Amino acid sequence: MKTTGNSAERNPANKKKAQNALGDLFRWATEEDIIYTRAIKEIPKEMRSKLPPTLAAALEIHAELSGPMLHRKVSELVEYFNTEFEMTFPPLNFPFLIYKHMKELFLPVEVYPGKV
Repeated sequence: MKTTGNSAERNPANKKKAQNALGDLFRWATEEDIIYTRAIKEIPKEMRSKLPPTLAAALEIHAELSGPMLHRKVSELVEYFNTEFEMTFPPLNFPFLIYKHMKELFLPVEVYPGKV
């Protein structure tokens, strides 16, 4: 098997990971860029018929997504993984988030004293 490019291009683990905030996930779900409500409709009928009722019900969401609810559920999951599996999550990348919001607000970089 012939490969081209350097090892970072071939190995996905070496690539820089995308930095997405919880607000991005919320925006994608509310703007329907990702499937949130009625995800069950996206599953082929052959597969749907074999799903246990509990899983099918989990994919049949009718409630509207709210930012506080999403934040609370993610916090609960983080706490669950921390207590049950001693798994820790990396801290937020504050310089990146500040830079991202500055770009969205069209603020000059000079406003941020850290100058990302």
